[in-house]
Amino acid sequence: MKKTRSFIRKETSFFFLLPLLALLFIPLALWSESSFISKEFSEDIPSAVPFFRSIVLFTALGGICFFFHYSPLPLLFSADKEKRIELLVAVAFTLGFANLLFGFITSFIGQLLFFVIGLLIQAIHEIAQKKRPQFSPRVLLLAITFFLCYITLSIFLAPDRTAAFSTFRLLIWLFVIPLLFSFYPFTKKTLQYFSRFALGVGYIYLLAIGTLYVLVSLQYHSPLDAAFHLDKNYFYTAERIAYSPQLLLANFGFNHYTFITYLLFAPLAYSLVEDQSCTRRVCYMVGLLLFTHLLQCRLWIVTLPLLIGVAYLHRLKSHKLKILLFLAGLVALGVLGYIAYTAHLFEDTARTKLLQIAFEKTKENVILGHGLATATPYLKSLGMWETHFHNSFVQVYFEMGLIGLLFTLSILALYATVCVKRKNFAGILLVLALIGLMTTDEIVNTTTLFLDVLLLTSLYLHPCGKQASCALQKRI
Repeated sequence: MKKTRSFIRKETSFFFLLPLLALLFIPLALWSESSFISKEFSEDIPSAVPFFRSIVLFTALGGICFFFHYSPLPLLFSADKEKRIELLVAVAFTLGFANLLFGFITSFIGQLLFFVIGLLIQAIHEIAQKKRPQFSPRVLLLAITFFLCYITLSIFLAPDRTAAFSTFRLLIWLFVIPLLFSFYPFTKKTLQYFSRFALGVGYIYLLAIGTLYVLVSLQYHSPLDAAFHLDKNYFYTAERIAYSPQLLLANFGFNHYTFITYLLFAPLAYSLVEDQSCTRRVCYMVGLLLFTHLLQCRLWIVTLPLLIGVAYLHRLKSHKLKILLFLAGLVALGVLGYIAYTAHLFEDTARTKLLQIAFEKTKENVILGHGLATATPYLKSLGMWETHFHNSFVQVYFEMGLIGLLFTLSILALYATVCVKRKNFAGILLVLALIGLMTTDEIVNTTTLFLDVLLLTSLYLHPCGKQASCALQKRI
């Protein structure tokens, strides 16, 4: 009972700032609408603007409160030099992760800044000890290098080389970011600290989205269970004008819910595999599952429970595994029946048409494709409003042909192979999640979020498994 009270007190420290929310309403109401909330929504819901702005600042204050509640700062002064470096690198990565979620700095430099600072701290420490760069994993870096060479060739195949070169400049990060993490890899302990802090930041983010959902539901007089009806536009005005739940992300710098869910899943995947304490992980996991419904992300509504189930199966011992597999089979039958019953809710005729168009056109040049950055002009020539095929594999196949597709699949396979050799099951979960993400969206087209995915995926490509004793501690 004492432990339960202690946990509730710690996990609800965020809500001690509730009185500040009321004080923020008056000054926030004086701000201009265009300064903080997107025009798309501010014109339709002006009375809700002070609420939204208050929640964003409330989240920032709550995040500060939460961070200092579990603050590593005292340990920075009392720990030995090695541990101090690990904590500093983890804190830098955590600030970078928080920026990816809340989008305070949305430029390329802003996205990379805190991660580069963390890597520089690690590199300076390693250089001071006269250690050489590792450039690991070399096979994966070599495969990415060959892929970039082929992408360079596809520029000359493109009819618009200026647009192709612009896309190429973005794809260079596909090599640069893994290379940055390969020079002087941080320690396993750093990854433990970062994952723990990232769960705290993600927890604050999920609380903020949940609070926003309640406020917007009250604004629109919408039932609180509207998000669970699998309706992509479940907010309705008095005039019955439908709005997407992306409205909830209007105040944040990054608002693509599919990518945000991937970022939130990354520290959870690590915790599911390595963390021996479960209470905070369960709270975070429930919040993330609710998040997928609030934003109506159909990909994650289906795949996230499966990935979590796979992670728990990995943790179990053999005799429990048999029982759980049997129960999971029964549940799977029920889920399949439910999906069959609700299949029409997941159909997307527009995306099906896009796939048909892509495969028909690619028949003209199967091996090499049509050249880099040719998908968008082609879709526009057909009078379509979409700018990509909503499928990264199809996009690569269309623009870079079968060779480019094989390179893409090889890189994913090599990533998974490296994770298997390093006994890094969390990395394998991220590969599976990334494949799901690439199947339903085009990651390069969403330029800034492409960097986010690269950063988190490269960060968790790390030698960490059961034999490496990577269990997270309840307290640092």
